[in-house]
Amino acid sequence: MSVYVEEALVATEGLREFGDRLLAKFGEEVPSRELLIDTEELEARIKRLIELLPEGISLGDWGRKVYFMKVWLKRNEPTQCPGDIAQLVQGDLPEAIRQVRQWGGSLSYFDEELRRAVVHLIRTRDFSSAIRAAFVVLTERLRKSSSFPPVSTVPLW
Repeated sequence: MSVYVEEALVATEGLREFGDRLLAKFGEEVPSRELLIDTEELEARIKRLIELLPEGISLGDWGRKVYFMKVWLKRNEPTQCPGDIAQLVQGDLPEAIRQVRQWGGSLSYFDEELRRAVVHLIRTRDFSSAIRAAFVVLTERLRKSSSFPPVSTVPLW
């Protein structure tokens, strides 16, 4: 599985787990103010996930659901929200996970060595270091295939 597909799945499943916890809070008589803060965090996580998802994979009408959750919570009417969060967590997110898996299964090639070199950096969103790590792996391959000397023996000036 490619790093990209793996990260999209981890992020989507993590969002689903967060949504499950938020849904459970609606049954525990948690104050609307606390639920509103969690709903705003849910919205921020959804926006980050959407940046990561491949084109064509969506979370349904998540914007409408989150918007109305926030409206009801600001009015101190949390009993109006469970339907929206339930649809998101039990319908939209599992469908997005299924679509990411299907899309990932259609990819035919990935590089395990390169993946190992960058996966932890991508998870921490340290993209510039991931690019440098990938460059090191690819440079070493080029040197080996072209009979170039190792980096340590090449004069720098």
